[in-house]
Amino acid sequence: MTEGIADLRVLQVIAPAPFGGAESVARALSRAYPGRAHLVALLQYGGEHPFFEQAKAEGLRVSKVTAGRRRYDLEIRALGGLIETHRPDVVHTHVYHADFVGYRAARAAGIPVVASVHGITGGDWKDRLYQWLDLKLLRRFDGLICVSESVRDKILKAGCSPERVHLVANPYSAQSLLTRAESREVLDLPPNVPVVGWIGRVSIEKGADLFIRALAGLPRPHPLGVIIGTGPEIERARGMARDLGVEDTVRFAGERPNAGELLSAFDALVLSSRTEGLPMVLLEAMGARVPIVAFAVGGIPDAVDERSAWLAPPGNIAALSDALSNALQRKEEAIQRSDAGEEIVRQRYGAQKWANRMAEIHRTVIRHGKSARPLAEQSLGKGHIEGKDDG
Repeated sequence: MTEGIADLRVLQVIAPAPFGGAESVARALSRAYPGRAHLVALLQYGGEHPFFEQAKAEGLRVSKVTAGRRRYDLEIRALGGLIETHRPDVVHTHVYHADFVGYRAARAAGIPVVASVHGITGGDWKDRLYQWLDLKLLRRFDGLICVSESVRDKILKAGCSPERVHLVANPYSAQSLLTRAESREVLDLPPNVPVVGWIGRVSIEKGADLFIRALAGLPRPHPLGVIIGTGPEIERARGMARDLGVEDTVRFAGERPNAGELLSAFDALVLSSRTEGLPMVLLEAMGARVPIVAFAVGGIPDAVDERSAWLAPPGNIAALSDALSNALQRKEEAIQRSDAGEEIVRQRYGAQKWANRMAEIHRTVIRHGKSARPLAEQSLGKGHIEGKDDG
């Protein structure tokens, strides 16, 4: 195995949603990695996929494995072929589907395997089952990278070895922003009304319903609320807006590629999650100097405090409404807190420093991690691989 960081070869594996925090982190690592990085996207079906297309547009080395729904055996075999082709020093996985496939393929090839643990967020019974199974598997990994102290605590309580657990917060990469006028035009918003944004997967753990309830608790006239994203709870969220009488002031903008470019449209961004790791949209909002109102859950209070955001006790909707009202009404204070947030994210969450730390962990795992032994040969079919190159 290679000893120098500059010569390290990492193969990242993710089963990507169209957009999301883990997806942003995987692309960021490939962009900033000091060695050679290759991305593998595990996709159920062929055709275009936003993650794959965006990675290619950014000039990243990326392969697409298409094996069909729940054809893990085919994915493992196809990933094994990519490992043989690219000969990485380490395999780095993101989220439970990729954790399983990446672990099996890496172990079969005798390659050390590391996982980024972005959050243990609960969700419906199926999500909780997958996360429980993932935690059992993660105990076998050579290295685990946790994005916040709360995630690290959960990993340690699940029985993972402390010497293999590393705390590394997500990075922030400066990105282009549309102007306030441009972003409001894209979202079809009026130019001169207060607008409160919410960005994420519309699921139980992300708390879009709590955001809507907080908006409904504000004095009339309500600010305009904009939800960017979709997910399993989208229809419930629409129904809640109707039931609470705020359907005219809550806009559902759907999925938007590069949603971070639209942050300047908002007078405040709300994070109403029930559980969290360290959300990328938080760091993006800090970098964009957008006032932040959030529940103090997961890694959020690790990144911001009352000097740089408005924080409410987890699940306290009345407190979230009050915090949002203050953020909208106290203009000068909002500017001061937003400036403080931008300084924090610039000084503490630089992408290159983060990527270098990842490479150091990879080198440590390669040098000191337990030896990986190939699994017994299995009779597996071949998945379909697209985007394969010589990287």
